Parts: sequence; structure tokens; C-alpha cells
Amino acid sequence: MRRLAKLSQQTDNDIDFSDIPRNSRGSWLAGSRGTHPALGQQVHVPLDTDVVEFFREKGEPLTVVINAALRKLIQSEASSRQSKEMHKKAS
Repeated sequence: MRRLAKLSQQTDNDIDFSDIPRNSRGSWLAGSRGTHPALGQQVHVPLDTDVVEFFREKGEPLTVVINAALRKLIQSEASSRQSKEMHKKAS
């Protein structure tokens, strides 16, 4: 009980975060979209070495950067599809 009382008196500045790995903005954004690997579907996809190296250079876990790249592609294609449909309707 004394330990809890002592902890409750600490300010945020008193907390030692040095043993916690830093997360980048990208990993937080990915997490907010619900793309946590444990919640997604696991698949085995052999990738070319240069592709893997490209994503590794981003400095994030591979699942985070590959999911983000695939999500961006999906959104781009959906946007392109909508644009084509609008042009068809206007013609």
C-alpha cells in the first residue's frame, strides 16, 4: 500500500522511460487503424530481397511498413476507380 501511495505522488517527469523502446509516428498511426499483427490475418508471401531491404530501411517493423504501403495502394486504386466512374457519368 505504501508503494502505491508513493507512486501516486510521482509526476510524469519522475518516471524513467529509458528502458522502453521509442515508437515512431508511423507505428502509432498504424496502430490507430487497427493493423496490429495479432489482429490481422497471417499469410506467407515470399518477397524479393530488394523489396524486403527497401522496407527494412524504413526502420519500422516489416508488417507496419508493408501494411501501410499496401493500404496506400488500396486507397489510391479506390480513388482512381471513383474518378473514372465520375468521368463516365459526366460523359
